[in-house]
Amino acid sequence: MSKVKKEETVPQLILTMGEMIDSLPALNDLCTKELPIDLAVQVEMLVLAMQPKAKIYEEKRSKLLQKYGSPSPKNPDRVVFKGENGPLFIAEHEKLYATKVVMSDVEKIDKQRLLDHRDDNDKQLNIKASTLFSLRPLFIDTESNKEKENDTP
Repeated sequence: MSKVKKEETVPQLILTMGEMIDSLPALNDLCTKELPIDLAVQVEMLVLAMQPKAKIYEEKRSKLLQKYGSPSPKNPDRVVFKGENGPLFIAEHEKLYATKVVMSDVEKIDKQRLLDHRDDNDKQLNIKASTLFSLRPLFIDTESNKEKENDTP
């Protein structure tokens, strides 16, 4: 009798480029918090998976700015758009923002576990609402999953 190996699946996280870019500063903020070691590693792995893709986003965005905009005469760090170039830039940037990004070997964060975590002094983790809002695409809500499991006949 031969043993059949159970095929392991590599976890994947699929986001839009915009969700990734919007959540990266919030993840960096989480990296500064005292988290349980496994959660801290998970957050760091997400940051490391996103950084090269964020660099691609910035390069593409920069090319779009160069293509459709020009430096402001009053402030060379700002870009101005003339005529139809503004709407053209916006349309192209929206496509870039909506581009799907697949990251392998990373998983969503258990939101409830993060919110329930207490430090050594039994203090709840201090996370800004804006951080939680930005992390929405990266959360797996275990409370909702439990409710769904309980609803199953």
